[in-house]
Amino acid sequence: MNFKKQNISKYFNKQLFFNKNANNQKDYKLFGIIPFVKIKWEDAGNVIIKYYYLFAIIPFFKTRRNNNTNTLTYWLFCFIPLLKLSGLEQNKVIMEINSTKEDILNELQVQKFRETNIAPNTVAVVEMDCHGEVFPSIVNYFLRLGYKVHLFLASDAKDTTEYKPLTRTDFDIEIFYIREKMFCDILANSIYFTNYKYVFFPTIFEAGDYLQDAICKYSGNNIYYINHCSNPAIENNLSVQAKFLYDELFEKNRVFSIKPNVKNIPNFAVCTYFGDNIKPHKKNEITTFICGGGAWKSKLRNFDLLLASAKTLTKKHQFKLLFIGISEQNLPQGFEEIKDYIQIVGRTGYTDFYDKVESGDFILWNIDNTCEDYNKYLYHGTSGNYGLSLGFHKISIIEQKLAETHNFNEENALLYTDNLVEVMEKAIKMSNSDYKKMSEKLVELKNGLENMSLKNMKRVFGEA
Repeated sequence: MNFKKQNISKYFNKQLFFNKNANNQKDYKLFGIIPFVKIKWEDAGNVIIKYYYLFAIIPFFKTRRNNNTNTLTYWLFCFIPLLKLSGLEQNKVIMEINSTKEDILNELQVQKFRETNIAPNTVAVVEMDCHGEVFPSIVNYFLRLGYKVHLFLASDAKDTTEYKPLTRTDFDIEIFYIREKMFCDILANSIYFTNYKYVFFPTIFEAGDYLQDAICKYSGNNIYYINHCSNPAIENNLSVQAKFLYDELFEKNRVFSIKPNVKNIPNFAVCTYFGDNIKPHKKNEITTFICGGGAWKSKLRNFDLLLASAKTLTKKHQFKLLFIGISEQNLPQGFEEIKDYIQIVGRTGYTDFYDKVESGDFILWNIDNTCEDYNKYLYHGTSGNYGLSLGFHKISIIEQKLAETHNFNEENALLYTDNLVEVMEKAIKMSNSDYKKMSEKLVELKNGLENMSLKNMKRVFGEA
């Protein structure tokens, strides 16, 4: 039934009286029609309306009089379904309610922040982009140096089933989930952040213009950041103002690289921390190659070499290619021919992502000199595979020249030039004892790099 709002509203808040008979022995009184919306909620940290109906609640009472002496009253309620909103109307209301809910939660977080005491030796770590695998390490370094940490995340990074970047950590820190634009307004137009000892950004020039402009307007002198790429002015089309900021941070030695041995950046902080309880792994009976990462574009990965190598291996071996971060629709052309050897996870939250990485055997980088960003990975930046390989003790299968700039060698990684198929076959045939030895060497590398990173942080920031 298609009730229009004006047709229903005329019944609201009106008292209607009905007499059962002239002797007034029984009275039924109807006190208006009250609109009522039934909503089914799914609560997974973020409330979402699945469907809803409009009902009328009709309260009325019935009286029974006996010889005008005793009166007995019954209150009754009647629920009458009036209409179910259409899908288009439903989606509109969902967006409005979710937007309103986000506004309220955002304001609550802002109020929480403004009322929070910023104690001496407190550091702010701010991540307004999507590098959930990076900032836990920065937080961990500061905590190990004795600092208190306030962590600021974009409100859409709320620790829900869809995201959970801190899923494996147990930090004793304050966390504020604030919408990026609101955070930038606070940073640019107030002195709150000048009360922090340091303000550390794992991401600046890979994030949006709002953040770069806000930092340029910021009145404090306590900002540091991690450099992810080789030439942000070109790669990210920075504004002139943001380019000045980039140069200023370099001149003041406020920049850390995300891997060692980067030219003109003496300090590095590898991001390899995913919690203290990384499970030891025994090589699977069917070797699992992890093909994961954020940038799954053909120009950034050599899928042709991987496909050719995998096709050859299917003739005599069982194995699995585990694609994480890519959907079946976006799988590179040709891989459907070996679909029995492929498992597609797609985009997923960090909880599932880390579980999948932990269950695999080897990480395939698929980056070589045929890829567009090869020089960036070679000399200045790195892939997310770097932190995952070290953090979860997963042996990298990596191009030889690229391995050298990431401190990998034949003891802790499997290296190739153009012979990927041979190296993948070596991985499939690797015994558990050899796998364990190589994993232990990888742990040695990780521990050494983390200790050097902590020393770099201590040299720059000191201990609290």
